[in-house]
Amino acid sequence: MTNSEFRDPCHKPRARKLSLRYVAGVTLIELMVGVALIAILAALAVPSFNDFRERASLRGAVEQFSSRLAEVRNESVKENAIKTVDFTTIALPNDVTRSALSMTSDDGDGTVRVNPRDGMLTADSQAGNVVLSIGNYQLQFSVTPLGRSTVCAPSGHSVPGYKDC
Repeated sequence: MTNSEFRDPCHKPRARKLSLRYVAGVTLIELMVGVALIAILAALAVPSFNDFRERASLRGAVEQFSSRLAEVRNESVKENAIKTVDFTTIALPNDVTRSALSMTSDDGDGTVRVNPRDGMLTADSQAGNVVLSIGNYQLQFSVTPLGRSTVCAPSGHSVPGYKDC
């Protein structure tokens, strides 16, 4: 005979109490391993994020130069007056520097004047470029005699999304 045959039919077996030690959830070691994994992943992502931030700042600076030139060309045609673009006064994002500023006009270095009839540069303006840089990245913003702008990356300083000069 087995034990179940000797028991009282009204007797109900008691459910075992589970110890809180086994029900509590995550142990301290498991938590520490999880935190360590998150820290390792964060350490791997930080350099990528810094490169992304630098490229975004550089793109923003180039867009400011392009939009300022387009804005002045539009004003010149609209008001039928010669207008000057001063590339030395454009505010740049933090850490972005400008160099090799080769545009000139009668209004000074770093400026070009726009003719209202055709949107081209005036005879006294010399087309040129400016190099914007941050960290290991550089972009060259150029103004053509036609009053148009081009952007490229100097050789050795490639920036995704821009062709090399």
